[in-house]
Parts: sequence; structure tokens; C-alpha cells
Amino acid sequence: MRADSPRFNYYVSRWVVPEKIAAAKLAGTFDELTKHCPPIDPAWVRLVPAALEAYRQFIAETRRPRETPASSSKSGKARNKARLAA
Repeated sequence: MRADSPRFNYYVSRWVVPEKIAAAKLAGTFDELTKHCPPIDPAWVRLVPAALEAYRQFIAETRRPRETPASSSKSGKARNKARLAA
């Protein structure tokens, strides 16, 4: 996607592009995956900080710690065993 597209920030944040890049670099596959990508216009570099900020905001909003639901008196295995025995 072109960085000058109005959808660029949405794309980077919702498709968690920074995480995918980091995972590919960690796995050693980044160069292979990007070798056929078209060159990037150097003028677009100025648009990357806003996209990264959109990504950070999206992650902060969607990856909040979950509240642990109240547990029942029996564990999952115990509930299944009791259900199957009935």
C-alpha cells in the first residue's frame, strides 16, 4: 500500500504491520519476503511516524488486560468429568 494513501495508517495499525515486520526479521525471512516489493518513495518516510502512532493507539485499545471471570467451584476437567458421568 502506498504510504500517501488515506488508508495507510489504518492498514499499518489494523494489520499489525510492525509486529509482522519484527516477526519476519526475527525468523530471518524479511529479505526473502520483501525482495520483490516495489521501491518506496523516500518522501513517504515522513508519513511513517503517524502510522506507527495509529498502530500504538490501536494496540493500547485492543490489548487491555482481561478481567478474570469468576471461577466456578470445579475446574474445566472436573466439570467435564461430572457432566460425562451424569
